[in-house]
Amino acid sequence: MPELEPPPSDPAAAAPPEQPEGGQAQAGPGEEITVGDARWIVVGAKKKNELMPQGSGAVRQGDVVVVKFEYTNNSDGPVTLRPSSMGIIEKGGRRFEVMDDMEGFVPPDRDPFSRPVDPGATLTGRAIFAVTPQASGFRLQLGDGQPFPPENAYVDLGF
Repeated sequence: MPELEPPPSDPAAAAPPEQPEGGQAQAGPGEEITVGDARWIVVGAKKKNELMPQGSGAVRQGDVVVVKFEYTNNSDGPVTLRPSSMGIIEKGGRRFEVMDDMEGFVPPDRDPFSRPVDPGATLTGRAIFAVTPQASGFRLQLGDGQPFPPENAYVDLGF
C-alpha cells in the first residue's frame, strides 16, 4: 500500500500555544481569573494622556493606563487591597506601579485601596498607572490582594 503524505500544514497552527509566564494564569479583559483566594475580572482598560480630577484640581497631563476591575474576596477574612498587588508590565518587561496620587482621580466609591473587602464580597474598582508614552503591549499583573503576593496572574490588556 502506498504511503500517504501528510497534508500540508500551516506553520503557525502547528506552533505550540504560548505558555503563561512561569506557568501562571493568564486571561483577557472580561475573563475571570483566580489568584489564591482572589477572583479578578478586568472590565475595561484604556490608555489616556490626561486625567480629570475628582472635584477641584488641575487636569493631569501625561500618559496613564486606567483599569476598571472587579475583585472578589474568596478568603475567610477581610482583605484590604494593596497597590503592590497590581502592576502593569509592558512588552519590554518594564513594570509600572499604581500612581501614588491616584485617589484624586478616582471616585471614592471606586478607590480599591480605601476599605476592606469582606469575605465573599465583590469590590468594583479602578486603578491608574503612569506609563511612558512609547510603552505598549500591556499586561496587568494581579496578586491575591495581600502585600507581596506569593503568586500572580496576568491579564493581556490588548494594547
